[in-house]
Amino acid sequence: LAARFGPRAAFLASGVAGLVAFLLSLAVRDGERAGPGSPGGRLAEVLRDRNLLVCSFLAVLAQVIIFSTSQSFVANHAVAAGLRDDQLSFMNLFVLVPVVACSYLLGKWLLGRIRAALLLGAGFLAFFLYGLLLPLTETAGQIYAAQVLAGIGYSFSFGLLLGLCVRDVRPENRSAAMGFFQAVYGLGMTAGPVLMGRMVDLLGLPAGFRVMAGLALCAAVLAVVLVGRGRVSAGPGG
Repeated sequence: LAARFGPRAAFLASGVAGLVAFLLSLAVRDGERAGPGSPGGRLAEVLRDRNLLVCSFLAVLAQVIIFSTSQSFVANHAVAAGLRDDQLSFMNLFVLVPVVACSYLLGKWLLGRIRAALLLGAGFLAFFLYGLLLPLTETAGQIYAAQVLAGIGYSFSFGLLLGLCVRDVRPENRSAAMGFFQAVYGLGMTAGPVLMGRMVDLLGLPAGFRVMAGLALCAAVLAVVLVGRGRVSAGPGG
C-alpha cells in the first residue's frame, strides 16, 4: 500500500483494522472474577515469586534488544543499504513468519521436553548472532536472512517468558503477576531505543548493533544460570 499509494494509505488501512478490532472486542465477555483478597495483597504475594522476578528482568533485556534493533534501528541500516519502501515493508514479514513457526514448535514439540532455561538461552543466542551479522549485511536478501534470526530470538526469549513468568503463580494471582511483568518489561521498550540512539550518536550504528549482541550474550548466560531447572508446559490460560 505504501509503495503504490503512499504512506497515508498504509495509515488509513491500519486505522480501519483498528476499528474492526474495536467492534470485535465488544463481543468479548469477562471470565470468572479473581478469588478473594485485595489487589495489593495479591501483588505483594506475587512479588515474592523468584521465577516471576527473574523472568521480568530477562524480559527487560529482551525488550531492550528487540526495540533497539528489529523494531527500530534496523530500518536505518536498511535505508543506508539502499532498500526501497516496498523492500522495507518485507523486513517485518521475515520477522513475523519465524515468530509464528517457532511459536508452533514451542507449543507442539519443545515445551515440556527441553528445559526452559536452555530454550531461553537459545533465543538470546539468536539475538547475539543477529547483532553480530546485521552490520555485515549489504543487500535486501542478507538483511532478510538476518531478520529471520530476530524472529527466532523473539519467540524463544520473550515469547517464552510470557508463559514462563506465571509458571509458579497460583491461578487467582496470575492477573497481578502478569500486570507486574508487563509493567517491568515496558521499561525495556522505552529505554532500549533511547540508549541505542545515544550509542549510535557516539559510536555509530554498527557498534550499537554489536553492543546489543554483547547484551544478548550476557542475557543467554543469565537465563541458563537464573532460570530453574523446571519445564513450562503452557502459557497463561493455556
